[in-house]
Amino acid sequence: MAKGKPHMNVVFIGHVDHGKSTTVGRLLYDTGNVDEQAMRKLKDTAKELGKAGFEFAFVMDNLKEERERGVTIDLSHKKFETPKYYFTIIDAPGHKDFIKNMITGAAQADAGILVVSANPGDGVQAQTKEHIFLARTLGVNQNRIRARLMLMASGVGAIALLIAGGALAITEYHSWHRTFLERLQLQADIAAKNSAAAVA
Repeated sequence: MAKGKPHMNVVFIGHVDHGKSTTVGRLLYDTGNVDEQAMRKLKDTAKELGKAGFEFAFVMDNLKEERERGVTIDLSHKKFETPKYYFTIIDAPGHKDFIKNMITGAAQADAGILVVSANPGDGVQAQTKEHIFLARTLGVNQNRIRARLMLMASGVGAIALLIAGGALAITEYHSWHRTFLERLQLQADIAAKNSAAAVA
């Protein structure tokens, strides 16, 4: 743990194939937590496996079976720091067959990010509902929703929708992590304040 910084576990949850691992991988890459050389190797690995475009997901999905199937099976944990906080990002599987692993990840979390695909035909699905219910049941009461719209073949930039406390922030995909980081730091500030009040 980073010395002197408050720590928070954040779980990424949601329906299978809605982009949880890809979102986390992109966040880590865009913030310099994954270097260019590692990204090139992941891109080559994805191409070799016939999974071109999965390089960001492979940042979190390390098991051979996960990479071959293109589905998160087990939990992945990655360290992530901001100037003010130290986070552990928990990438939980979205497939119903691996719900036990999702429950384990949610049980470790202080806060959650629900990833929902905004592609046509996606939106809120069965596992979306189950994941948010289970997370809240397990005490993850600080949740944020991120609607993820895939980059279209036409080259139109994807939009990220971040919904927090009734406020809606719409940002370009390449800069969504700035808004996300601001909200995550605000969430950590609130959690720290609530913990201090509970002790007093």
